[in-house]
Amino acid sequence: MAHPQSHAPYLWLDKTVLITGAGQRVGRELGELLAGKGARVWLGTRKPEEFDQLVGMLRTRCRNITAIALDIADDESIAEAVAEVGRREGRIDVLINIADIAPHRGNPALGLDKDMTRACLDVNFVGPWLAAQHALPLLRRSCSAMVVNVTSGMDGTGFEEEPAPERGGAGNRAPAAGLHLLSRVVATELRMEAGLRKSGAVRILSVAPPAGGAGMAAAEQIVAAIARPSSEPSRPS
Repeated sequence: MAHPQSHAPYLWLDKTVLITGAGQRVGRELGELLAGKGARVWLGTRKPEEFDQLVGMLRTRCRNITAIALDIADDESIAEAVAEVGRREGRIDVLINIADIAPHRGNPALGLDKDMTRACLDVNFVGPWLAAQHALPLLRRSCSAMVVNVTSGMDGTGFEEEPAPERGGAGNRAPAAGLHLLSRVVATELRMEAGLRKSGAVRILSVAPPAGGAGMAAAEQIVAAIARPSSEPSRPS
């Protein structure tokens, strides 16, 4: 399995892309953007029936978009969705984890509700980790595979930015920090494993669009980060 050349932009034509958390606006915009570049896009959402009309509309511009049931907080749901994409496509080239909940905006870290904080961890940290686990066998069938973890409230060094209300509170910023670190650890492990196997590594990216980015603007920033030559977790400028 060949590793993509570091100087070449990522080519989306005929790539199979699974986006988790696509119920958010940026997920939908990202799906449309990538489908327009020739990728076969699967939009994972907890309620795919709500996407029927949207997907129908998008297909008038790009036919290669499909909605699929995927609850990022449910291990079984993730496994079933990944398996269905595998049955239909044979591989996954790019997994993009974009789900994010931030219910504690403005609340102090030591005043957070325990149950909601655990829900944030499930969606913002544990879910992306499980999605990568389930998708890895299908990613290894690709010659240019990558996992993109979209986080909030992080810069490219792994340290939190100065607090900003649009970033949310500790309920989503702490999981974002954990996911950023996890991305770096997994990237290193997969590079070491690829060296032993003399094959290409699955690329791991951690991307944090700038504060205030939304919709198509954030989607374009994510795509720009993916196109960068470095395989280290990064933050678009």
